[in-house]
Amino acid sequence: MICETGRVTAIEGSWVLVETFQISSCKSCSAKAGCGQSVLGSVFSGKRHQVRVSIGDFSEQLKINDQVELAIDDDIMLRSSVMVYLLPLFAMIVGAVAGPGIFTFLSGDMPALLGAAAGFILACLALRAFSVANADNPKYQPVLHKILSSAALTQTQAIQLG
Repeated sequence: MICETGRVTAIEGSWVLVETFQISSCKSCSAKAGCGQSVLGSVFSGKRHQVRVSIGDFSEQLKINDQVELAIDDDIMLRSSVMVYLLPLFAMIVGAVAGPGIFTFLSGDMPALLGAAAGFILACLALRAFSVANADNPKYQPVLHKILSSAALTQTQAIQLG
């Protein structure tokens, strides 16, 4: 399971909205000066994301501002990553090879270029169709794994300390 922590921002029936934070690990890396990833990490770090998750077995215990842990099956994440990265690449290669046979009225490298572009576009459309078709599929959704800290417990502790 791949886990991510977040904070409950809203409870809507059997669903909960969880706010997660994208944090870059570049600050703890010793190679940050010579790495291009640190530039991208600084651009995208600190972004907040809202994730809609089914409450599941936590309906009675969950409160707004609770810290929770979300999880998604690592096999699903691996399959999805392979699909997103390799399908467009494979489609571009097939399109580049098939392009000269399809675009016979063009000369030079233009048929291969158009074939590669067509393959890439078709792969992106196929991925989008797959995403829309599986948007509500529980297999591809994160699940509420556990409650890390409760807002109600924190308020009670604050009252006792004050």
